[in-house]
Amino acid sequence: RPCPRTMRVILTNFGSLGDVQPFVALAVELKRHGHQPVLAAAPSYEALARHHGLEFAPVGPDLRDAQSGITQAMMGNPAVAHSAGGMLQLFQPLAEAVPLMLEDLRAACRTADVLVSGRVQPAARMVHDLTHLPFVTVLVEHSGSGGGSPAFQAAVRGLVNPLRESLRLPPLDNPLVDGLSTQLVLTAMSRHV
Repeated sequence: RPCPRTMRVILTNFGSLGDVQPFVALAVELKRHGHQPVLAAAPSYEALARHHGLEFAPVGPDLRDAQSGITQAMMGNPAVAHSAGGMLQLFQPLAEAVPLMLEDLRAACRTADVLVSGRVQPAARMVHDLTHLPFVTVLVEHSGSGGGSPAFQAAVRGLVNPLRESLRLPPLDNPLVDGLSTQLVLTAMSRHV
């Protein structure tokens, strides 16, 4: 059933291709139904968006090397994942990027009707909290406990909460859970998972 009006939809997530590609697919479908989707992601995804005929807004710096380093360090030394200090050190490049991610995503949302985000885009909930733009979270992975180990949760708090507090937003105890939309959360995965 068609929507009564055209919406400008900002679709965003942070992470690897597996984190972003589902939002490309959703954007293609929204466009097919007459809406105006914009993929708002790391600069490295611009070619993917353009390949699918999508408008693109870069969000934050290219953090592929930092993400790869985090993954390799956690796989090479699983003890790091259980050390708050170790996780915070690994996440330092991400912590430095979050303010720019917020600035870029907020700019992309200025003319939007709705923001659709994955769980791991740290700036999405802040944009919603600051602008009250309608906000949808789409979960594209099964997260188990929802927030990872206590050390991982502490590291994510260290990424998100300093900026939230500087904006006079309340801190989040578990940003990967508490940062989800309070308006609508969709789970996009097999019912067998």
